[in-house]
Formats: sequence, C-alpha cells, structure tokens
Amino acid sequence: MCRLFHILTLACLLGLVVEQAGAAIYKLEDGSTIEGEPISTGEEGAMFRLTGSDDTTPRIPWVKFTQEALKELKKIPKCAKFVEPFIELDVQKKVTRKAVAIEEWPKLDRTPGKSLLGSFFSTGLGLLALVLFYAANLYSAYEISVIRAYPWLLVCGIAAVAPVIGPVLFLCLPTRLKTHEQQAVAAEAAAAAEAAALEAALPADGTAAESAAAVPVEQPTAPRLPPTQRFVRGNYSFNRRFFETKFASFFSIVRRDSDKDMVLLVKSARGNYTATRLTRISAADVHLQVQEGPASKEVMVPFIEIQEAILKHKDSPDR
Repeated sequence: MCRLFHILTLACLLGLVVEQAGAAIYKLEDGSTIEGEPISTGEEGAMFRLTGSDDTTPRIPWVKFTQEALKELKKIPKCAKFVEPFIELDVQKKVTRKAVAIEEWPKLDRTPGKSLLGSFFSTGLGLLALVLFYAANLYSAYEISVIRAYPWLLVCGIAAVAPVIGPVLFLCLPTRLKTHEQQAVAAEAAAAAEAAALEAALPADGTAAESAAAVPVEQPTAPRLPPTQRFVRGNYSFNRRFFETKFASFFSIVRRDSDKDMVLLVKSARGNYTATRLTRISAADVHLQVQEGPASKEVMVPFIEIQEAILKHKDSPDR
C-alpha cells in the first residue's frame, strides 16, 4: 500500500508540472492578457483553460495575439503548425532572403561615330547603294534632257558634278523650243545652198542659160493646197481633249475626200513623226500610225513630250 501511495503522488506531481508547463500568460493585440493553457487548437484559433479554475475561453483567432505571444505558442507542439504562418520574420532575415546575387557582365564598346557618307563607304552594301543612286541620278538627267530638249551631254555633265541638284534645276526650266524666226532662217539657208548647187551645175559660158531663156516654157499651175495649221506648246495645251477636238477626222479608218490627203506632223522631244491616223488616245499619251515605206507602225508619244503639232497637206513643204 505504501508503494501504491508513492506512485499516485508522483503521478499527481508530474501532472501538475505538465499543467504548469502549458500554462503561461499570453498578450493580445488589444492589450488584454490570457493566463492558461491551450486545450483546443485549429486554423481558426485556440481555446484556453484558465489557470486556477476549470473555466475555458471562447476560441480566440491567431491574429489577435501579439508576436511575443505567438512565439511562445510556437514552442507548444500542437500549436506550432498553426501559429508559424502568423509570425513575422525579422528584418535581417527579410533582407537576407530578398538579396539577389547580380552578376556583372562586360559591356560592349560603342562603335566610333561616323558621318552618313562615311557609313556608306565603310560597308559593301553602302557602296552598292551609292553606285545605284549615282546611276539613277545620271539616267534621270538624260530623261530630263530629252523632255526639256536640252543637250544631254550638258545635263548629264552637270548631274555628274552636282547630283540631284543638277537634274532638278533643268526640270524646273521651261522646255526649249525653236522659234518661227529660227525655223525661217534655217529654211532660207537651205534654199541658198540649193541655189548655189544649181549655179555650180550650169556651164560657165552661160549658153545654156541663154537657150533656156530663148525657149518659152509653160510653167504648170500648181494645185491650190489647203493652208497649214500650226499648234505650238505654250499657245495650246496638248491633252486628250485637244486631239479629239482638233483632229477628230484622224480617228476614223476611212476619211472624207477633203481630209484624206491631210497628215499630222508631230514634233516631240524624241523626234518628228508624220501620222496618217490616230489609233488610240489616253489621258497621258496618243498613239500615231506612221508610214515607213510600204509598211506602217504604231508609235506612242506622251503629251508632255509634244512640242508642236502641224496639220498640213501631204504635198505641202514641211516648214
């Protein structure tokens, strides 16, 4: 009996020690305290048995405990897994966790700055682009010389020395046309050359001239030809409406008797064309039917290149 009494006494003392180990004072965020031990824990909170009595508290959420109280509760095994998410980390631990090792990579050296022209000359592709640009500049100069009726050697030479500026300058100039006075002087010079050739062919003694003067020769009367009509750029605008209005008869395959012997002489920057018919016409150009020997061909002439249009009889002199 004495041994049984000692065992029961020891058990009671152990129970009191365990009870005192779980019992403690826990502070809440509102300033109040709870003295007791947790008897029921969960994710929502814990219920406590108050020290010195059998009363229990309602379930208190974990968020209402202070950090010191949560750390004390963490020491109790049944509370540790529920309390740990609500314990804030120390500042030093936060900094240690967020620290990221940044490796420094060597920076690439900047390429030395160059001018635009220097950059073109430094690469093969840039040189090719410059050559193509220069060739296009010369070709455009040639086309402008044809349209504006200036010597192509002059225009291309200036474009070779001053690219872009030279062609643009000639493009802004008006088209150079021969005036009526220049055409009359050229015709007089041709007539004088023909008369000089005839005088050189006659005998020096003049007998042939006397015999020719002695015999009267009846000169055939030349048929009366319709007047020649001239249309010069500057006085007229060459476009689709102009050709359809002035030369309407040239669009038909068979023309009337009064117009069947008329031809249309078109002087353009690329040459002169004697047309017997207008085959087609658009907003930018006109197509001429030109006779070449026994055959005929169709020639397209842009309106912008036409300098003069002459409506005349086929036997009238081209002046």
